[in-house]
Amino acid sequence: MRFKKEVQSFMGWDITFQNNVHMYCHRLKATKGSTSYEVPCEDTPEGYIGIWFMHTDIDKSVREDLVPVLAEFFHGLGSPFKIYNPDGVVAAELEASK
Repeated sequence: MRFKKEVQSFMGWDITFQNNVHMYCHRLKATKGSTSYEVPCEDTPEGYIGIWFMHTDIDKSVREDLVPVLAEFFHGLGSPFKIYNPDGVVAAELEASK
């Protein structure tokens, strides 16, 4: 990745992404108002960033509001990604160019 830390605002959310804070793991923080959420994410062997809502205590309504924001954020970075719901189903993705 060509960036170390990226901060952007979308639809009332402030998204902060810092890559490779530990090996292939990244720090992804979403803030709306005075509430912040850390969302686990990492590079995958398949070549995309995996964003995992599994094992988080983020409410469904917050997650449903946040998924399109994160999708727009990562799409804007041009980084292939997949966002996974708590049940492991892909909620949004951008595939790598072939």
